[in-house]
Amino acid sequence: MRVDSDILPATDIESLSVDLAEAVLRRIAPSEIPRLRAAARRHFAGPSRRPDRRTAFAADDTRLTPYVLTAAVPVVQYLAAALAAHYARRTGEIVAGRVRGIIRGTEMGSGEAVLTARQIGQVRHLTRRHAMSAGGTEDLATALSDAVAESLADPRPAERGPTPPDP
Repeated sequence: MRVDSDILPATDIESLSVDLAEAVLRRIAPSEIPRLRAAARRHFAGPSRRPDRRTAFAADDTRLTPYVLTAAVPVVQYLAAALAAHYARRTGEIVAGRVRGIIRGTEMGSGEAVLTARQIGQVRHLTRRHAMSAGGTEDLATALSDAVAESLADPRPAERGPTPPDP
């Protein structure tokens, strides 16, 4: 059976599916648990579209294992997607807070640079490019990119530094 997921690698989907199948079999068919791992290896090795005792599971005296494994895969994929969506929302909130902290200078407490030199360079490039595309002069774009980069590298208010040239 092929297991595709954008969230988890196939090996994790398979492993979690076996874990779920074992939990289910403990409740409904504990006698099938000793053969679960071998049945799972065969199940995930071949391209089966649905359980078929006559082919993939003929060597085992299992009745429910192929069905439980087949059902476990989409359940695991659903749980992974639901959790990923939940954590994506939470991660978005965390990231927004961290970006706000970088801008306000509250992320600087550890003594480590929050942004690397390469990231600051990318910020300069983006600022300059977008200032130019908005019709700003080269001098304005350079001054603006310097100011943004410096603000992010050390967001404490500057001592009356140079003012950018007029557009």
